[in-house]
Amino acid sequence: MSNNGITYVLAPKDLICARIPTVEDNLEWYLRHGQFDDALRLCPSAARTINMHAASWHFSLKDFDQSISSFLASEPGKSEWEIWFPKFSAENRLDVNRFSAMTPSASHIVAPAFYPPPSHITSINA
Repeated sequence: MSNNGITYVLAPKDLICARIPTVEDNLEWYLRHGQFDDALRLCPSAARTINMHAASWHFSLKDFDQSISSFLASEPGKSEWEIWFPKFSAENRLDVNRFSAMTPSASHIVAPAFYPPPSHITSINA
């Protein structure tokens, strides 16, 4: 029997309810399982959100290079910089060469509490 796209299967000891997964279902599954490239292919319009999920995922796994790449790919705004700057700083992952091209513009000035930069920045190209 079917009702609203849901199929019910009645067995002697079970009742199974099944439906075809939606785009949102698939996207959620990809995000929960760390399959961010598949998530981006499925829903390119959600790239910013997907990349922020990827940054968090990789950060939790201590894969800081991939976390930074995903963070920068998300085109972060002021609020994201204010959250992530201290996280990367605490892990000694503030490579100026990597962040310099993406530092906030005048319209995204980071709160003064984040200046001057920490003394443990890994490299500077002068």
